[in-house]
Amino acid sequence: MEKESVRLFVSMKEEQSEPQPFVLNEDYYFENGLIVMTANYHIKRGHCCGTRCKWCPFDPKHEIGTTKVSVEFTGLITDRS
Repeated sequence: MEKESVRLFVSMKEEQSEPQPFVLNEDYYFENGLIVMTANYHIKRGHCCGTRCKWCPFDPKHEIGTTKVSVEFTGLITDRS
């Protein structure tokens, strides 16, 4: 499967009824054949999943349900309303 043909969808917030497509290089990128989710994606998602993601932006890192964004990633937060 070519990278360009990969179609990924996620419901970023529970209040969204329709899944939103991931955006290459904004929400994810490929590294050594693996899909790596960016800090931007995690912030849009709104909480930590606890799976030790490479770009976990939450404080504390890698703790399921954490919603506080670490100071080093606060520049990625935008008003999405």
